[in-house]
Amino acid sequence: MAKKKKYTIWIIIIVIIVGGVVISRSGKDKVKYATEEVERGTIVQTVSVTGEILATSRAELDFEVSGKVKSVSVDVGDEVKSGQEIARLDDNVLRYQFVATQRARDIQQENLDLARRTWDDLKPEEKEAKKLAVRQAQAAVETAGAQLAKSVLYTPISGTVAKIDVEEGKNVVAGSTLIGSSTSFATIVQEGDFKIDVDVPESDITKIKIGQSATVTFDALSSDEVFTARVTEIEPTSTVIQDVVYYGVKLKLDSIDERFKDGMSVDVDIDTAEKPDVLMIPQRAVKNGDRVKSPDGGHAAGGKKVQILLDNGEVENVEVQTGLRGDDGMIEITSGLSEGQKVVTFVSGE
Repeated sequence: MAKKKKYTIWIIIIVIIVGGVVISRSGKDKVKYATEEVERGTIVQTVSVTGEILATSRAELDFEVSGKVKSVSVDVGDEVKSGQEIARLDDNVLRYQFVATQRARDIQQENLDLARRTWDDLKPEEKEAKKLAVRQAQAAVETAGAQLAKSVLYTPISGTVAKIDVEEGKNVVAGSTLIGSSTSFATIVQEGDFKIDVDVPESDITKIKIGQSATVTFDALSSDEVFTARVTEIEPTSTVIQDVVYYGVKLKLDSIDERFKDGMSVDVDIDTAEKPDVLMIPQRAVKNGDRVKSPDGGHAAGGKKVQILLDNGEVENVEVQTGLRGDDGMIEITSGLSEGQKVVTFVSGE
């Protein structure tokens, strides 16, 4: 009875083993491969950024003295001429200081004139002190006069008023607009020629070179309207924006459209590299090779590999060398593959 029981157990084990093999083989039969052919074409690499267009001739205007805004002579959109008054501060204090320095200068001049009546009786250092006092008083007059003149803001260029940031009665600080603000008081632009300002993250800035071409689209225009531009300037110092390091890059548009306005938002694709007539495959087909043991006992990463589908339905691992990564998900293959081979991009049923 025991022998019969053992015999039954062995039969069950054999059935399980055979069943597993059958299931395993049937599983293999269900494996399906998605493939793409190795093709020849052009790979383009771009850096995509956003920015704005600015008039190349523009003036950012700030008061050089502090005070209360007495009057604003223009409105946004007004056409102005070079030298035209834009705004004026209350100059009562500055005017008082100017008059006071004039009086002080006159007093020193009178003292010098009186001293000249007995000029020969004075020592050389006394004569020099009298003349120095007049020169210093005159310098104070010129300084006060210059400060008084700065209470009026003039435009240095002709153009259109693009921005006015404060109102009459508000206080301004020398070099800025309202207290606590860092923007300019007014902006005057000459439309007709524009530049593009963009911020490029440090991860991409090494790809950018002077003279590179770019395509530009405007948020305000149809996405089908594409304009071209070229990189003209790369700022050497960085700017941190929300904890990310950026570098300012300027581009010049190849053509100007009458619809362009100062400050419009743009999307810019800068062509940083291009390789024509190269072998290429989808980047997702490329896998990093297995890590292998190096002679010094450490580990080094193996080469990049792809799987190719053979005519008999089997797959073969092939080591490849890659080149330029394109923006459309393609990557250059410099060695290891031939045009027309089928590379595996996805496996299902494993």
